[in-house]
Amino acid sequence: MKKLIIILCILLSLFLAACADVDISYRLSNENVSTIDYSIEIAPGEENVQGYVNSITEYWQSMDFTTTVGQEGEIHTIKGSKSTDSDNKESAAADFCELITSEDSVFTNANFEYLPSFEKDEYSLEAAISLENIIRQNEIQNIPEEEIEFLQKNAKAGSYKISISLPGDIIATNAHEKNENICTWNLQFDEVTKISLKTQKINNENIEYLAQLKKDYDNDVMIFTILGVVGIALILAILLALIIRYTNKKKSKIDEKQF
Repeated sequence: MKKLIIILCILLSLFLAACADVDISYRLSNENVSTIDYSIEIAPGEENVQGYVNSITEYWQSMDFTTTVGQEGEIHTIKGSKSTDSDNKESAAADFCELITSEDSVFTNANFEYLPSFEKDEYSLEAAISLENIIRQNEIQNIPEEEIEFLQKNAKAGSYKISISLPGDIIATNAHEKNENICTWNLQFDEVTKISLKTQKINNENIEYLAQLKKDYDNDVMIFTILGVVGIALILAILLALIIRYTNKKKSKIDEKQF
């Protein structure tokens, strides 16, 4: 499905003989939402691009993408977005993994891992992407060979970027650009781009909960210790009082015998 979407993006370069800027974004948020965003800016040549804009918009909408279309001067902009909400981190990671590793994904040799633990969660992605291979491998469009060659020639003039965002802080990546936790790779049409990203999310709520439990435990231990000391002191006081009473009573009996 995603390969077909990318095909529709890149086909603009084929028909228009002008540059098309394509931005692709995959995001997995801290709120357990997986999102795909596509954005195309088309600078047309002599062709009327409205038909292509309508076709792509209708296709994205048929795939349940929320789409917006804009135009400023001769520049046409098409944006599409689709999100999946999950109940927890595990199912969100599984949904995102499906986006990345399915056979319809734009990526090849993709490997996504989610390693949860009490104090921190780790996410890692290794993959490759080749826009040229996406066109070559896509059979749904049945593009004639001569048109593919024309497409590849014109598409090299376009600008293509892919951005990926995973929960937590970036601890390792080969991205060309970083903006907070968003990593961006600039794609060359006739090159294979290797993608590597690892993030780490500290589970502060778990750490704070554990710290509170320890604090409560320490407080309970202190209370029980104090109660224990007070209890022992009370027992000793009672025993001492009994001993004194017994001693005094015995002493009184002795004094009575003497008189």
